[in-house]
Amino acid sequence: MSVPQLLPWQSAQWKQLQASRKAGRLAHALMLAGPRGVGKQQFALRLSAWLLCEAKQDEPCGKCRGCVQFVAGSHPNFFVLEPEEEKRDISIDQVREVCEKLSLTAHYGGTKVALIKPADALNANGVNALLKTIEEPSLGTHMLLLTDRPGLLAPTLRSRCQKLRFAVPPAQQALEWLRGQGHANAAAALQAANGAPLRALELLKEGLVERYAQWQRSVEAIAAGKESPLAVAAGMDKSEALAFVDWLIGWLTALQRKLVTGARWNELDAAAVDALTRRCLESLQRLQLAAPPQLTIESIMISLVQMSRTPIKEMRA
Repeated sequence: MSVPQLLPWQSAQWKQLQASRKAGRLAHALMLAGPRGVGKQQFALRLSAWLLCEAKQDEPCGKCRGCVQFVAGSHPNFFVLEPEEEKRDISIDQVREVCEKLSLTAHYGGTKVALIKPADALNANGVNALLKTIEEPSLGTHMLLLTDRPGLLAPTLRSRCQKLRFAVPPAQQALEWLRGQGHANAAAALQAANGAPLRALELLKEGLVERYAQWQRSVEAIAAGKESPLAVAAGMDKSEALAFVDWLIGWLTALQRKLVTGARWNELDAAAVDALTRRCLESLQRLQLAAPPQLTIESIMISLVQMSRTPIKEMRA
């Protein structure tokens, strides 16, 4: 492992943090929010290395004791809070353990950093346990909360964090970066990944570009009334259904970015797409709790068809 490099589309966020730190205004609780696959985790790891770096420069030096330990995965002041294997939530015991460590004096008298990923895996008890540490942090403590879906976080938690937004980069910039990774099929992969470069890279490596492209063709055909809303769900198991809903949320988010300008798509506007996105988020949670995969996907697709055929004024009524 090495200190992660800054991705080309992240320079504005990095400069913002550099300026905040120089001015002594760097928030102790930062929420890194944006679509999946835009590099939030890579950015958070680089930020963690920088905060733990003993050189106190504008970039992590990569040579000091802090950087060497961080790269080795053995820094005593760096903590990662994430769901345990095969668990959906971050347990309250995990939160309490990290909060207790954050309350102690830092090794070497330095900075302490906790990376929470994804922050929306915190349940109500976990949020309440974390709030006290966020409200009364010990000296030199920083918490980095990563989330693809900030709307799922408790308002009490969101309001106490400084939000750092990460958007899908311009298509040309994303394409150039992907091609620089040695992939010729970059354009198709980027479209299948709804414009998210790191997700596109995953699809290329996993050979899933065509599957995701087929999902997009099917969803567009269903919304246009050219294909049965039951077709896409046929034979789906839990794993594929989870992947499909996760992709669909990304697709709807990308669609919503276009609709906020006042455009229309199959008689849907931004409010209707937002409603369907929330329906998908609820379905994703139900699938994780053993809801029937095929019926769940069929229900989402039927909702898409119904919304497509409902006049916009009626949907807003």
